[in-house]
Amino acid sequence: MGDVFAGIDREKQQHFDTQFNVNNRPECKTCWARNLCGGGCLWDARTTTGDPMYPNPVSCEQTRYRYELAMEMCMEISEADASLLQRRYDLEVVS
Repeated sequence: MGDVFAGIDREKQQHFDTQFNVNNRPECKTCWARNLCGGGCLWDARTTTGDPMYPNPVSCEQTRYRYELAMEMCMEISEADASLLQRRYDLEVVS
């Protein structure tokens, strides 16, 4: 995509960004968490599946599980005392 002497090749950068966008990766485009994780680590994908277009399924499972837990915790906190989340994240509480 570039080097320290010539700088960044914006055309190559755009091609890379498009190619590895979660909406263009077969395993990612139907995943509910794709926009949260961004498709995962390309090196991890390449070393585990042999192709950076196909993410490591174990990493995907762990990532989805972590987001599920985080959402569950937020719901539990919200049900117990919504003002805690409101203060922490400066959110408007919706009843």
